[in-house]
Amino acid sequence: MTDRPDQPEATEWPELAEFQREFRKFVAERDWEQFHSPKNLAMALAGEAGELLEHFQWLS
Repeated sequence: MTDRPDQPEATEWPELAEFQREFRKFVAERDWEQFHSPKNLAMALAGEAGELLEHFQWLS
């Protein structure tokens, strides 16, 4: 069961469940869990979004 009632069960999307397993294995093999705190992920996402937005900054 998922934490949110509006989200489908993993069994409804077997491809997504398989991706999640493979991704977690990939991360564990590299010991990256230590870097995946909510703060670090949010900061990384903000940085990547900024890099994307710079392409649109002066278009209009």
